[in-house]
Amino acid sequence: FRFAFREEFLVTKRARVSLGTKYPIVRFQYTRGFDNFLRGDYNYNRFDLRVSHSFYTRYLGRTYLEARGGLIQGSIPYSNLYNGNGSFRQFTVYTPSSFSTMRMNEFVSDRYVSFFFVHNFGSLLFRTKRFRPEFLIATHAALGNLVKNRENHFNVEYNTLEHGYFESGLLINNLLDLNFFSLGVGAFYRYGAYSLATPWENMALKFSIVLPFYD
Repeated sequence: FRFAFREEFLVTKRARVSLGTKYPIVRFQYTRGFDNFLRGDYNYNRFDLRVSHSFYTRYLGRTYLEARGGLIQGSIPYSNLYNGNGSFRQFTVYTPSSFSTMRMNEFVSDRYVSFFFVHNFGSLLFRTKRFRPEFLIATHAALGNLVKNRENHFNVEYNTLEHGYFESGLLINNLLDLNFFSLGVGAFYRYGAYSLATPWENMALKFSIVLPFYD
């Protein structure tokens, strides 16, 4: 289910393109698992909610906000639980709405909430006739837990998110304009209860790819 109040579209003979909306966009998904039906093995309910909003502030730039939450009712395998949505590599492409410093499958949960804040100052901070980098700041946070059926996941090392996960970063887009797309760089740092032993382990370096028609 997706609801975008007063969303506007550009309609041509070949395509229908969304021009967005100035209101928050809500997405909801419900998943039902059945035991002994079409070779299913587990009875469970899964509820996923996502709310995103983007707006422009004069003289400050564009802000993007996103909140996500999920709940699983029932007993399911480790591989089907929420995995934290991590995208860590020491140096890799930046992925929006993911945790840049979180390792793949580092955390598991059967319920969680996460929040993503990104603000793009655009070229307000620095620009010349030929060079207009865009400066972005970002903060991401997550809270979750594995409340039910912990005893089913044995011989697997995992962490949970009940103490809160936090990271912040800086991105500089449009450093290299290649006409069809532009490249940038950035860095994120992990802090709080789940910070690691050394500063280098808590850091993730990123490069960004921005398409000219992507907002």
